[in-house]
Parts: sequence; C-alpha cells; structure tokens
Amino acid sequence: MQFYEASEFTFAAQKECIYTNVDYFSAMASNDTIQIRGIEKDSNPVLYPIIERMMEKYGFKNIRVSIPKRGFNAFAISLFGSRIIITRKLLETLNQDELDAVIAHEFSHLYNRDSSTIMTVLMVFFIPMMYFWMQFSLNPTSLVYGLMTIVTLIAFIFGMRVINWIKLNLEIIADRDAVMHIGNAQGLENALFKMYNHIRTEDGRPNLIKAVLSGIEYIVVYFFGFTHPFLKERIEHLEFAHRIIQKADNNQNA
Repeated sequence: MQFYEASEFTFAAQKECIYTNVDYFSAMASNDTIQIRGIEKDSNPVLYPIIERMMEKYGFKNIRVSIPKRGFNAFAISLFGSRIIITRKLLETLNQDELDAVIAHEFSHLYNRDSSTIMTVLMVFFIPMMYFWMQFSLNPTSLVYGLMTIVTLIAFIFGMRVINWIKLNLEIIADRDAVMHIGNAQGLENALFKMYNHIRTEDGRPNLIKAVLSGIEYIVVYFFGFTHPFLKERIEHLEFAHRIIQKADNNQNA
C-alpha cells in the first residue's frame, strides 16, 4: 500500500529522533519533580514505575492515573491536563511487557494531544452547522426547514465519519509510537490479543436485547465509520513498525 511506502522514512526518522532525544527528555523530567496523582507507588508496584519511565521518555511532569473497577480497557485524555485511565481487570490481566506497551500507547495519545485534535474537528464541523440551523429556524418555512433538516443530517453524518476516520488513524499512530519507544511489537500485540479474547469469551452468547443493540450498532457504524482499526489491521501495522525498527538498526550498524 502507498501508505506504507510513504511512512517508511517517517518512522525511521522517528526512531532516530526518539533515541536521540530520550536523554534530553529524561534530563528535562528529572530536573523537575514528577507528580503522579491518583495512585500510590506502594499499592501499585508494577504500574507506578512504568508511568514514571514513560513520563521521563515523553517529558511529562504531571499526570493523573485512574484505575476504575469496571470495564476492560485503557484510554487517555489530554484536555485540561493529562490523564490515563486503565481498568483494574485489564491491569491484573496484562504482564509487565504488555502493560509497558499499553501505557506507551496511551502516552502517545497524550503527547500528540489527540483529544485536542478531536475537539478541534468537532468544533469545525458542528459550530457552523448549529449556527446556520439557528439562523434558519428563526423564520422557518416548510421548504427551508425541510431542506435545512436534510442538509444538517448529511453534515452530521459526514462530520462523524471524518472524526471517526481521524480517531482510527490516531490509534494506528499511537500503536506505532508505542513500538518505537518499546523497541518491539510483541508486547502490544499480546495485549491486543488478550483484549480481543476477553471480548470474545467473557460476554458469552448475546441475549435478544444485546443482539438487537448489536444490530443498531452495525447500522450506526455503517454511516459513521469505525473508531478503531480491526485487530488484523492493527497487527499488520505493528509488524510493519517493527520491521522499520529492524531496518533502521541494520542501517546504523552497517
């Protein structure tokens, strides 16, 4: 695919930049006090050092970590501060290498301010849409009102498709960043397999209500698009990023 070819130089360059700047980031972070809020080191002997190490690599000084009891997921929010959420069950399921890769993935979202990117796109699409809707609704006629309803619906669907397409690609970028920082793809691949297997086995056979909701979800996804790549696609991107690392290492050793 052309996307792969166009990305090859970028990822080789990223790897070089990461290895070059990691000492700078570490020095910058060590000169100031690192603050990890929400968890204690004694009660989280595995997670806490990983968060500290990633903060040093990415140059973060403050972060909040939350560990909810429900769910089986991890995500990051970069609006109004930096926050990582990883559920207790996922934390207990992953080994240290897998957890290291998952946390690196979430730090990539924070470092690139992906939440701000999504919020910007939301405002670009929906603020003008709401403005024109309000303007036409002040003096509506049946024809104008009908046309604006159709235009607004089309704009909403198009906007959501663009946003979800961006989300999907930001996930791929975060996966690749994690591989670049960890140095291999195995940890994140194993974590993704465990998350997929949990969804496949834990939920069991759906009841009638879940089946109906699943059908509605497929309809929504058909119009709005997916927010995450399929597992096969993510594994292919991870393996590609790993090959880029190997190629960059071979070029440096040559």
